[in-house]
Amino acid sequence: MAHGRSRPPLNRLAAGPTLLIWLLMGCMPLSASAEQTSAPEPPEGMALIPGGAFRPGLSTEMEKKLEAHWASERAQLRLWLKRHPRLAHLAEDADDTEEPLDRLIERSRRELNGRRGGFERDLNTARGLLAEHPDDPYLRSRVATLSAALVDLDLQEALLKQVESRLAFIESQRTWLDVERNTGEEPVEIRIAPFYMDRTPVTVAQYRRFAEATGRSMPWPYQASSTGEANMRGHPRSLFPEQTHPSFSDDRSPITGVSHPDAVAYAQWAGKRLPTELEWEWAARGGANDPLFPWGDEPYNGQQANLGGERLATLSPANPNHVRIDGRPDLNDFPVLAPVGSFPPNGYGLYDMAGNVMQWCIADPAYDPNLYTVLGGRAQPVNPQTPRRWGIPAGNFQPLRGSGYTDMPFEARTTRRYGAPANHIHAERGFRCVKDIGDD
Repeated sequence: MAHGRSRPPLNRLAAGPTLLIWLLMGCMPLSASAEQTSAPEPPEGMALIPGGAFRPGLSTEMEKKLEAHWASERAQLRLWLKRHPRLAHLAEDADDTEEPLDRLIERSRRELNGRRGGFERDLNTARGLLAEHPDDPYLRSRVATLSAALVDLDLQEALLKQVESRLAFIESQRTWLDVERNTGEEPVEIRIAPFYMDRTPVTVAQYRRFAEATGRSMPWPYQASSTGEANMRGHPRSLFPEQTHPSFSDDRSPITGVSHPDAVAYAQWAGKRLPTELEWEWAARGGANDPLFPWGDEPYNGQQANLGGERLATLSPANPNHVRIDGRPDLNDFPVLAPVGSFPPNGYGLYDMAGNVMQWCIADPAYDPNLYTVLGGRAQPVNPQTPRRWGIPAGNFQPLRGSGYTDMPFEARTTRRYGAPANHIHAERGFRCVKDIGDD
């Protein structure tokens, strides 16, 4: 096959000097808009993504939608409280007084501690008297009753901590948004040229053809599935114990466990390339105006994407990567990977832009947490030598977009950005390719 470019040409994104000229001339539209594109029929398995202009990242309107989403999360937590007899009064008090749930939790904790102090004093007294009168049935019953009451208080305290931790988790979601906010006096707007994009992530069958044609090894999940022994490339075996699940070996599943260089090599072999972050986000929106998720703004109900559920945790209950803290049951039939295209496509006919696997993109020279301020001329690009996580230089990081089978619903945002070392391999990371119009 013909070899394509591993990086997009510079004129694919109207950024830098070209973008500034457009802004100064006032020639760019004020809102996101797709443009009609006259282009040949897309290659097999690809969709035509029209060109257009948009402001990537979280808009003010999207943040309002997220606030409503988090309010729904808190409402679900209250519903959870109402189903637990020991804590039902919290939800009732929250409904009656409209007092914030965190304050009600703190008040309940003080009440529990006060009751515990009284119970402990009475229990110590009863035990002392029982030592003097070991045959007294009243004292024996009193010691047993107070001991059981203290255990019950401990259970209530544990539940309070669980609710408090869940609340903290909901609030912590905001900390993930810093790299997604496109802020400034005038949020940067980007013009995207039309291109073709794979309708689905690259599948196991497609990658196997590439591996056979080039003499490359299949990624470690597939080595594990076929031989029972995984080549973890330095990763602990406990990191992805679900790798032997039959869904990893299904030819229709997305390929996983690929590094960024692996994805680039496949794209070159196929005469394609990896998408830029902004191309991926533009495509994920599917022509909609600032959607929270590729399927729209509706809360996750299990029918839009393959995201984490309770059954995944049962495959490896001691694995901290698979702990479920959202309290929701499984809402679809896929405990791990789903065949690509198992859920409805977005407006551009693209499948699995949320769920199943996160997807490698490409940045030149590297993933930049301050992408939008750099594009807007308000910051300098990342220094490739700056140490980042694990002491790895920033220049070794490449972007990932989308969400995987282990992720929570809120992580399926169209704006979600994540940077990882290019040589890191994970069971929930795959990729899809794009092709420039006019490339043969």
